[in-house]
Amino acid sequence: MKSKNILILGVITIAVIVVSMVVSNTKQNNVTDTTSGKLLFENLESRINDISQVEIVKGENKASVSKTEGAWVVDNKNNRPADLQQLKQLFFTLATAKILERKTSKTQQYPKLKVEDIDSEGANSISVTLKNSDGEILATAILGKPRPAKTAESIDAFYIRKTGEPQSWLVTGKINLSAIDASWLAKDLISIDQQRIKSVTIKHPDDTQLKIEKKDPLKEDFTLLDIPAEKEIRNAATVNNLALGLKEIKLEDVLPKEKIEFDAASTTNTKFETFDGLIIDVKAMKKDNIWYTQFSASFNDAAVATLKELDAKAIQFLKNPNEVKSEITKMNEKFKDWLYVIPGYKAVNFHKKINDLAKDRR
Repeated sequence: MKSKNILILGVITIAVIVVSMVVSNTKQNNVTDTTSGKLLFENLESRINDISQVEIVKGENKASVSKTEGAWVVDNKNNRPADLQQLKQLFFTLATAKILERKTSKTQQYPKLKVEDIDSEGANSISVTLKNSDGEILATAILGKPRPAKTAESIDAFYIRKTGEPQSWLVTGKINLSAIDASWLAKDLISIDQQRIKSVTIKHPDDTQLKIEKKDPLKEDFTLLDIPAEKEIRNAATVNNLALGLKEIKLEDVLPKEKIEFDAASTTNTKFETFDGLIIDVKAMKKDNIWYTQFSASFNDAAVATLKELDAKAIQFLKNPNEVKSEITKMNEKFKDWLYVIPGYKAVNFHKKINDLAKDRR
């Protein structure tokens, strides 16, 4: 009888445990249900215009972007213009992030989602803080790893934990931030269409020179000048591509011009001239595997007479003298005090030699 009672008590105990687990899970699910679909930062959307400072931290790196006199700038890059599209995307993603699932609140589980405290040992997380002009924190969080959409019907999501709170979440959105200051710079440096280019001249430290040109803007191909008799061009595309040297150049970094001294022994000087009078001079040097460049713009008065001689079809994609001069003023305002680090695949265009465009005749 005693054994039977013990068995009954054991069954009851197990039943209680099971019920307790069910109740506990039910409560947890109910909590999840009440939070699912809610905005993580409920008031941020209405206060986006109040954001005046952004801080992103990962390890020893800290990027700081702020709004000064109505313009967004990168603080530690001499207040150079910031990438507005990247900022807008960050604000939108955080303001519209909706809770999909409640995740772990256990510290030891944080690293799996990359939502551990940024100052914890071996942390691989990144934090973001948004403040207003008075220093009030509007939103602050540790951004975890992404959970990409697995099907066309599913949505992108990422893990996140509000700074100072134990609970982590899976929320809607797609986010990829860097704590490197240079990554927040406005990237557009210069872009000149190939159709405007009349000639490109590259002068090397050893006094050798490469020059391509064309007489008619409606013609497709450029001519490689002063090619040795024993040489011939590799192909027209190789020559023509040199005129794309100023097309959509994006900067990687920017420095005050006094920070780097151009070494005459390794610096090239490239001149781009357009049919409508724009002249762009580029100094380029590779140092420690980084390409440094310096740009300046000027006007060729002789182009005014040349424009009058051009076919009407050619003039339609060129600019008039006043437009070009205005363009030059804006460019030099951007260029005058700065050196720009640009991608190597663009910089090599400023170091081409005749042998890069020509080959031995067969």
